[in-house]
Amino acid sequence: MNNQPSPGKTQNKNERSPIIICSTTKEYRFQTHAFVNHAECVLEIGSAHGVTCNQISNRCKNIVGIDIQQSLVTECKKKYPHIPFYCKDVLTIENYHNTILPNNQKKFTIIFIDIAGTIEIETLIPILSHIERVIRPKLIIVKSLNYSKLLIQLLKGYKMKVCNNKKLDVPFDDDDNNSNNVVVDAKLNQVDILGLTCRQYLEHECKIQHTHLKTIPCPFSRTWNGLKSSNERAQLCNMGDKVNFCRVIPSLIKSNQQMILVFVSSGIPYDSLLLDGVPVGSTIRRLKKGEIARNISRSMMETYRHLYICPPFMKNFPILICDQIITSAKNVDKFLYFELTLGEYIQVNIFNIINNKALNIVTNKMLLDQDKVINNQTSNVVNDVCSSVDSSSHSRLFLLLNISFVFGFVFMTCESKE
Repeated sequence: MNNQPSPGKTQNKNERSPIIICSTTKEYRFQTHAFVNHAECVLEIGSAHGVTCNQISNRCKNIVGIDIQQSLVTECKKKYPHIPFYCKDVLTIENYHNTILPNNQKKFTIIFIDIAGTIEIETLIPILSHIERVIRPKLIIVKSLNYSKLLIQLLKGYKMKVCNNKKLDVPFDDDDNNSNNVVVDAKLNQVDILGLTCRQYLEHECKIQHTHLKTIPCPFSRTWNGLKSSNERAQLCNMGDKVNFCRVIPSLIKSNQQMILVFVSSGIPYDSLLLDGVPVGSTIRRLKKGEIARNISRSMMETYRHLYICPPFMKNFPILICDQIITSAKNVDKFLYFELTLGEYIQVNIFNIINNKALNIVTNKMLLDQDKVINNQTSNVVNDVCSSVDSSSHSRLFLLLNISFVFGFVFMTCESKE
């Protein structure tokens, strides 16, 4: 097992920057709520009239905008004097990115890019590659209608093959065995998004330290239609022997229909769970098929039903930690282990969970209360991000975890799946 840095930490030189592709301005600006917090240092490339920069400034003070048009930069400086704007060309960003950093900041952690939403992909890809190599941010968010259309085709079952197009001038990794024939598993991207969003929430909102555990190479095929059994995946990743390896089961409190996330350790039947010595089988139950669809986003529903993976930490969803887990944590291992996506897990100290004020821990009183503890329909970072991934008529959001992988399938031929 190799410990990987969490999203907010410095990247390893071999890691790639995840990318989120947005097809509309509304979707693009929504990501400021989903991913930006006070600790970030954000650069927007293509700041235009400054609206997105101003929106970001409401969430963090370290925001910088650049645009190639001097008239727009002058306008932004007058409208938003609290934000630094510069007239700069992104193609020469290696010459000035350190000079425009806000005080006491070492690097830009998130890059927003809006350089004409209909820009041709052959123009956009070298820019993305250049930014990734020079700045190495933890996340890149791009508005691109054409890119989004390509990704939608993937969901419809198209295969995409790399064509060597010198016009792109994008270097490929020498050790990338798939660089000549890449088939994108689009649904797996939504699983990776859920895992990343869970870690973001845990670190930035809950302020809980955790260890990211990633098996390299993955001992099984990382595909949507690959290994379905979570127990078998855990065994292959050497997680099966962990005493507190937990499954996360979406459930309902019977008295008020409140959705909760129940942590169940391996080998403990759901109906045998105890909370403060009291059996909870009569007060909670698993979500049924139709209820899963109503209570969580489609991507979460598909991931749970297909791979039995559910993010353990989501804003506005209380969590139930049974007595069996707490007893084991006190006497054997104080850490809990959760599967986030295929081949990746997190390790969290249980006492940091129990004592955290940002998390809503279920009690017996809550199980008997007729009123909902939290309204699940309220604004929810995780749910909203995942809903953006769903196939709505106006919104497509995909996270491509390996940027070299992204750059590979720009000029492609599309073949209908046979």
